[in-house]
Amino acid sequence: MPVYTFRCDAGHETDIRRDPDDATRDATCDTCGKPAQRLYRLRGIGFKGRGFYTTDYPRGRRLAD
Repeated sequence: MPVYTFRCDAGHETDIRRDPDDATRDATCDTCGKPAQRLYRLRGIGFKGRGFYTTDYPRGRRLAD
């Protein structure tokens, strides 16, 4: 199950693991007990390896050939 970050009105942030169907449902803060809303954050993409395009094709050949 994915982990979602919630923030309450007092500014406390909590990470909660829950089912994607329940992700939009608000939670309560573990610290103060106030209602917490889900934070939407952008996630980055990380490519691993020596390269992307240059290692996909054999040397000397291009896609347009």
